[in-house]
Amino acid sequence: MNYVRGALAATLLGFACNAVADMSEMPSGEYGLDKSHGYITFTYSHFGYSNPHVGFNSFDLTLNLDSANVE
Repeated sequence: MNYVRGALAATLLGFACNAVADMSEMPSGEYGLDKSHGYITFTYSHFGYSNPHVGFNSFDLTLNLDSANVE
C-alpha cells in the first residue's frame, strides 16, 4: 500500500509541476486529497483469463511541499 501512496503523491506532484512551470511560484505547504473525489483503482491480467478490477476509496494522502527545495 505504501507503493500506491507514493505513486499517487508523485502523480499529484507531477500534475502540479505541469500546471506551474516554476516550482518557486507554487505556495509551500501541506496539500491533501479531497476524499469525496479521490480513489485508487487498478486492473491486472489473471493469466490471460480475466482482468479483475480492484479499487480503494478509503485512504489518506498528504503532500508536504517546500517550493524552495523541491527535492
